[in-house]
Amino acid sequence: MKQINKLIHPILYFLLVFFAFTPFSPSTLRGAETAESSVRCIDVITMDHLGVGLAYPSTVFYDALGDEIYVTDSAKGQLVIYTSDYFPQVSLGAGRGLNSIYSCYIGNERLFVCLGTSKQDPRGHIDILNNAFLPTGKIYFSGFEQSASFIPRKMVIGKKGRLYVVGVNSSEVIVLDSAGNYLHNIKPEDEVLGVTEPASIISLTIGRDGRLYFLSEARGRVFVYDQDEQFLYKFGQKGGDRGKLARPRGIAVDDQGKQVYIVDYLRHSVSVYSIKGNFLYEFGGKGYGRGWFLYPTDICIDGWRRLLITDTFNHRVQVFEVDNKKESDEDGMR
Repeated sequence: MKQINKLIHPILYFLLVFFAFTPFSPSTLRGAETAESSVRCIDVITMDHLGVGLAYPSTVFYDALGDEIYVTDSAKGQLVIYTSDYFPQVSLGAGRGLNSIYSCYIGNERLFVCLGTSKQDPRGHIDILNNAFLPTGKIYFSGFEQSASFIPRKMVIGKKGRLYVVGVNSSEVIVLDSAGNYLHNIKPEDEVLGVTEPASIISLTIGRDGRLYFLSEARGRVFVYDQDEQFLYKFGQKGGDRGKLARPRGIAVDDQGKQVYIVDYLRHSVSVYSIKGNFLYEFGGKGYGRGWFLYPTDICIDGWRRLLITDTFNHRVQVFEVDNKKESDEDGMR
């Protein structure tokens, strides 16, 4: 027995040392190292242009034409602009008349900034700036129910020049013409226990083919429409387990890789689907080191097909590289 104990003790000691000092990748633990893909964090953005740490990075946008990254730091009321290698160049905020910033979008060589209420302006609206970041116009909302209290949260510009806007306090997608005039609403619907009900939309994105992807946090679903606003299909399932969405907040589409990425705020993870809505894998998890998240809120894809994710309560933006070993399957819809 003494000889066995002498043998066991060194083995236990070795195992304790090994597990204490061996780094574990959350991507591996959560299934991102699969036959289809591997995901790894390659960089972390933590500072603004003044060298001060980000406080509450809430949304992120990639400008393909300018090859720049725009990060909304809500707590500081600023929009920080980074080069493609993540160097902070400048920030826009109250000095440019931008107060209570929610997000931004660049289209038609103009910068659109979604703004909430403030002392300077009691109504939510969209500010429009030119390439020199000088104001060229504003879009206020009218023509639909509760338009006076509408606060724009996110927007995209469709293939036909229409603006698609989702609000903080609204469940529908507001459609405007290129001049900002109200046209109509898009009202995605979902069936619950045989009853058709409206699905509130919290975020949206657009593919290179003009397809519109509307994300419902309440339903844990994505509703896909073509560029003519015709409904195509929906996918996703509400829940707290692997392959389900608890509180999805951000969405991005990789047209080349034929994948859809969805940030889940409550599960501290990113779920990955094929372009047709089949669940593939997820990565992340609650934590503080690289590859872990603490209430992430948004996602975009840059020109290198890297994922930029606002890891909000960790006060940073994480950059991930995805190695797609084979293309996503294209069979089936949900």
